Amino acid sequence: MDGPFDMISAIHPGKDSWRLRVRVVCLWEMCSIAEPTKPFAIDMVLMDIEGGKIQASIRKPMMKKFRNLIAEGEVYTVLSFAMIKNVGSYRASRHDYKLLFSAKTKVYPSQCDVIPVVGLSLMSSEQISKTNGESNFLFDFMGILTVVSAEKEVETDGRKTRMMEIELADDKGRMRCTVFGNYVDTLKEYVASGVAPLHVVVVQLFKVRLYRGNVVLQNVNNTSRILWNPDIPEAIDFRNSLACHGIDSDVEIGVIEGGNRVVPLSDEFLRLYPRKYVNELQITEEGGIFIVDATIVFVMNEEQWWYGACKCHKAVTLDGGLYYCSNCSTHVVEVTPRYKLRVEVFRWDDSASFILFDSDCVYLLGKTCKELLRGLKAGEHPPDFRGLIGKDLLFKVEKTIEYAFSYDDSFKVKKVCDDKEIIQLFKKSSNIETPLKSKFQPPFPKLGVEENSENPNEGMSDSLEAIGDVSLNSAGFTNASSSSSVQMSLRSSSSVQCFIPSSSSEQCSNPRNDDEADEDTPLSYKRARLRPIKLEED
Repeated sequence: MDGPFDMISAIHPGKDSWRLRVRVVCLWEMCSIAEPTKPFAIDMVLMDIEGGKIQASIRKPMMKKFRNLIAEGEVYTVLSFAMIKNVGSYRASRHDYKLLFSAKTKVYPSQCDVIPVVGLSLMSSEQISKTNGESNFLFDFMGILTVVSAEKEVETDGRKTRMMEIELADDKGRMRCTVFGNYVDTLKEYVASGVAPLHVVVVQLFKVRLYRGNVVLQNVNNTSRILWNPDIPEAIDFRNSLACHGIDSDVEIGVIEGGNRVVPLSDEFLRLYPRKYVNELQITEEGGIFIVDATIVFVMNEEQWWYGACKCHKAVTLDGGLYYCSNCSTHVVEVTPRYKLRVEVFRWDDSASFILFDSDCVYLLGKTCKELLRGLKAGEHPPDFRGLIGKDLLFKVEKTIEYAFSYDDSFKVKKVCDDKEIIQLFKKSSNIETPLKSKFQPPFPKLGVEENSENPNEGMSDSLEAIGDVSLNSAGFTNASSSSSVQMSLRSSSSVQCFIPSSSSEQCSNPRNDDEADEDTPLSYKRARLRPIKLEED
């Protein structure tokens, strides 16, 4: 039938004469867990020429009439349908309403090559992560396959089912995806094919959830789709964009064993993520995960270089004399100290403030936070931090879109690499390509130090003053009074540790003391008292 046709974005209840020309981009049968072989409805996602999407449903009384009239991937003209509110846990479209086929509904075959066959609405890993696992909508995501797990059997509500995990990476970060049931067979076939050196994978109509504090994607039975190296414009453009973002196509696929990610370290720091200079990281309008080469020159003498954490690794607060974890929504008994250390890094006449968290600090220092606190007196800053000064590292850094383009802000470090061979390969590689690189001009060196840091245990110190000193034992924190106790609120000393690179390729002038600061010195630099440290052997 010829037009004119209405656009999906314009339709609403109260009118019966809507005429749609749409492609069925996805179609599936709805079944209950009790009767998985007896569908009670047929649902589909319809897409028009403008890219608008709407979910449609054929309920059981109408299934016999329409089952053989509609096929996935085909284009139809649809008339005389009902509309209901789009509600529920797994919504396949963002439209406010959902179509309902009735006895009056008419469906005619049509043609329109402009409407995409797959009909993706792709979102980045950064956008999906911002949901915090709380969304009633289904998501489409595309990335390169970096990690795959072996098949496992899990038990849920007394039922055993098969499970596999994969990890996909885009230019904004990584996303863990979990598949169950028959989707495991599909995934195993794809992985075994091994046709391309780099696999572009699309997961379509996956639900989002929070698992152990991380946002993951998970399939919905009969609804979700997995597309492996699809020959579609979106996948071709994505593959072509990898070189632009500094990501190599020759990436080995890691293996998830026992829930831990095993990825070649060289791939993680040399191939999978775009690279940035320190000044680029601060100026760029891009958000995502970047690799930065820099040297630690300062360790901030802040009171809260650590925080009390729940077993989920999130910070706890005091609530009526008890520790409370907002992530787990419960009071906890055992609390473990974890690092949150702010450092200043330097490279190529510019500096930035990075935050190192527990796993990286334990790796670099060789001690857990609990071990470092055990012998520490109130008001002392751990001397072990001196060992970080002068370390030349590769930092896997996260930058969010909300970054305020201010040198006083800090960047979250996801992982560090101190492998000398990998660092040398990174330095020798001169093809640091980013879409905005041509816009960058190295700014005047600004060695500012952030004074007011974010405190994950805000309010804990004041509450603990009434409780007394907090000492450490094998169970975590207990309220005790002893000479070796460590107060939760550590008082900062009047200096920060600093180091001036001495290699011939990176000479710079010594930072000035607070007493030597003049009017041209950044305010944050004046506020921090800097004490030079000479790196001489004892």
